[in-house]
Amino acid sequence: MRQDLDTESLRGNVQTRLKKLECGEFDAIILAEAGLCRLEIQGAKYRKAFSVEEMIPSMGQGALGVEMLKNHKHFATLQKLNDEESAFCCHLERAFIKGLNGGCQIPIGVHASLMGDRVKIRAVLGLPNGKEVIAKEKQGDKTKAFDLVQELLEAFLQSGAKEILEKAQLF
Repeated sequence: MRQDLDTESLRGNVQTRLKKLECGEFDAIILAEAGLCRLEIQGAKYRKAFSVEEMIPSMGQGALGVEMLKNHKHFATLQKLNDEESAFCCHLERAFIKGLNGGCQIPIGVHASLMGDRVKIRAVLGLPNGKEVIAKEKQGDKTKAFDLVQELLEAFLQSGAKEILEKAQLF
């Protein structure tokens, strides 16, 4: 987010992380808002929600997946819960991550959003220390969304994504 900040890895559950913040081990920490809500932790002291412009989330952030056999007796009922737009965006995000051979240990953010018949895909890749970062976006017609993912991947690779991914493995 900001290259002028020193970043450190922070392990432990939410309560442990908050204690480290309160004890002064950290000046600030970043947590998933969903975790704070789930634990009913309230108050401005702990919260500043980031916009997608400020911090591109991980692939599928906020999406809920349910998996079951098609011939299960409740399949039709659960199918009604599916949000087609969210599922489409998640598929685009997964395609981007797969194209970079990314995993959960590498700082990659990707966010796809639909605006009518148009799609916007934003992505960021960086070293854990924030010293090297690539951030780009593509917009276009929804019918060509997966082509946009490929264009975005090519732009990332031309900007040094492969080298950043290799360096990130060393952290």
